[in-house]
Amino acid sequence: MEFLSILVDKVLDIVLKPAQRELGYLFCYKSQANELNKSADDLQSKRERVQKEAEEAERNGRQIHTDVRDWLQEVEEIIPKTEEFQKDGGNAKTKCSSFNGLFPNMIVRHQLGRRAAKLTVDLNKLLNDSEFDGVSFRPSPAWTGAPFTEIGYESLESRIKIVEEIMKALKNSSVRTIGICGLGGVGKTTLVKEVANKAREMKLFNVVVIATVTKNPQIKNIQGQIADTLGMTLEEETETGRAGQLRERLKKDKENTLVILDDIWDRVDLNKLGIPVQDDDSSQKTMRNESVLPGNKSEKEMSGGCKIMLTSRSKEVLSSQMDVNENSVFSVGVLEEKEAETLFKKVTGLQDKNSEEFDSLASKIAKKCAGLPVAIVTIGRALKNKSSFVWNDALRQLERQEFTGVQESLEFSTKLSYDHLENEELKATFILCAQMGHDCLIVDLLKYCIGLGILEGVCSIGEARGKLNVLIASLKYSNLLLESYSSDRFTMHDIVRDAALSIAIKEHNALIKRYIKLDDWLDEDKLEKYTTISLHCCDIVDELPASINCPRLQVLRIENNDHSLRIPDKFFEGMTKLRVLALTNIDLSHMPSSIKCLKTLRMLCLEQCMIGEGLCLDWRIEEIENS
Repeated sequence: MEFLSILVDKVLDIVLKPAQRELGYLFCYKSQANELNKSADDLQSKRERVQKEAEEAERNGRQIHTDVRDWLQEVEEIIPKTEEFQKDGGNAKTKCSSFNGLFPNMIVRHQLGRRAAKLTVDLNKLLNDSEFDGVSFRPSPAWTGAPFTEIGYESLESRIKIVEEIMKALKNSSVRTIGICGLGGVGKTTLVKEVANKAREMKLFNVVVIATVTKNPQIKNIQGQIADTLGMTLEEETETGRAGQLRERLKKDKENTLVILDDIWDRVDLNKLGIPVQDDDSSQKTMRNESVLPGNKSEKEMSGGCKIMLTSRSKEVLSSQMDVNENSVFSVGVLEEKEAETLFKKVTGLQDKNSEEFDSLASKIAKKCAGLPVAIVTIGRALKNKSSFVWNDALRQLERQEFTGVQESLEFSTKLSYDHLENEELKATFILCAQMGHDCLIVDLLKYCIGLGILEGVCSIGEARGKLNVLIASLKYSNLLLESYSSDRFTMHDIVRDAALSIAIKEHNALIKRYIKLDDWLDEDKLEKYTTISLHCCDIVDELPASINCPRLQVLRIENNDHSLRIPDKFFEGMTKLRVLALTNIDLSHMPSSIKCLKTLRMLCLEQCMIGEGLCLDWRIEEIENS
């Protein structure tokens, strides 16, 4: 009997449940429609939040996770179905045509109830699937190697041999650290990028990380470059915390990772940066004292960190300060006279022409470049497709100079290339780039360009960005700008930057101070002439002056090392033509009242500044409104 009872219950369950469900479609239509409308509203709100977050992420160069894109696509497909149902579910279609519409149309109501229930299930599933760990991620930037094929660099025999030797060292498991040294302008950075490209093509490494150290290294900045190349975000504030994050990330694939630190001037603590190095002293000692040439029987496998490649102008820095075995340091010298001429002709396109006049000029100009690829390429790009009159004029200028060193030669080549830029927009952009430091974001350059009104004929941020990209491409072609480690950044050779800053100071009345202790301000007469004042990472010993009279000043940039520095209340009174104000690490808990004097201000940038609670900035920046 018990078995029969269970059997009857099962049969009734099978028979009655579908019937109950079908009757529910009919008699619970209104509640089902209400539930559908609520789920649709909730999903629409969730979609708007996710869509806004995704759009903001894409504007900042991030990529949207695949599951988020798929979810948004499914939502896009279901919303029209929901809206169609809400239209079809009107009172007119749920009434029976008989009896003057006094009774509901049971067939239509059943159909609508069934559709409402199914749509509600689908909507709720999408709502449940909308809890993402994150909408976007920062992609690893595409490697942007130097344009070897364009300048014919790959055909220079001296460089081919060096690249081959470095590749052998990279393949040698006993070599952990490789050094490349040479004068500024000989092409060390270009060389390491070519080596990195070849190493990736040969699948020697899964990950290639590159960062520029510079003469005045900033640990957080270098860590940021490494993180950007790895496509990760550093959440820690302290250098130690950020180093820990990087170390853990690099250790995951350390045997297949190449870390390139470019332009080292003094000892750099790799552990402080977050780069994993050898774990045992014996391995380190082996690396310093034993030969690492392939086939040496005394070689020992080295455990521990990544493979590291360092560049410096000083062999002593690499050997003594960075502990690179002398057998693993490769010197890059200036080009021989014939190689220099070959490179110059390829840059200017003369290898495809037959002209004795131009060949003779090319030989003389290349010789004046002192065998430095940077000077050769920079001047060559400036003279390409120019007339013989321009070439002769350039040669006369070179011959009039009495260069006492490499620095002067490179600075002159930069000035020559600058003078041959096509228009004032390019010149102004180049000078501005030089003031912004290493590996700067293009979007930061855009702010300055808009603030100063450099970009003519643009009506929106989008147009301005497009025009700036064209200018940057032109400056890169002229060899005045270089590719950075990320496509959304640009960089510049140190010597080119020094030349550009010299032009800014001499020709554009700029006051530019970098990495110094500033214990005194210039006299009033000199301040009156400046159009730009840029204090980059300076220690301002005393307080800023109560006020300074700078009637022509258009750009004021202060990147301070002491976060307690305050702006005096009347400081801005004598800067009535200021268009760009950029402050970093300044105490603005008390906003100076003279800020109201800046009637022509078009760009305000505050970074790491302390701003008091309840502070209201009650002016507008023109470009923000236009965007």
